[in-house]
Amino acid sequence: MHQILGRLAGVSETGVRWRNPERSRGIYRAAELVVTKRLVLALAAYVGLAVLAFATLPDQRIRLMTLAILAMFAIKTWVRRGDVMHPDSESGSEQ
Repeated sequence: MHQILGRLAGVSETGVRWRNPERSRGIYRAAELVVTKRLVLALAAYVGLAVLAFATLPDQRIRLMTLAILAMFAIKTWVRRGDVMHPDSESGSEQ
């Protein structure tokens, strides 16, 4: 009975823990889904703020500056999604 429970928990007969690749892939897919949902929510928030800024700011220059700043944040969020989704990948600047 102890051997069966050990195998279910990811422990070999000698007591060494092993990684289940199927479980790791499932966790990775779930994490990727969470990151994707957060990205969509962040971009929707930027669009919502842009609509509110466009509708409520009376001065054209202030409105354009506000929209430019929101666009820069949205672009930065989009570019950084790769780092968040694949944190293990090496980039050339970090060596």
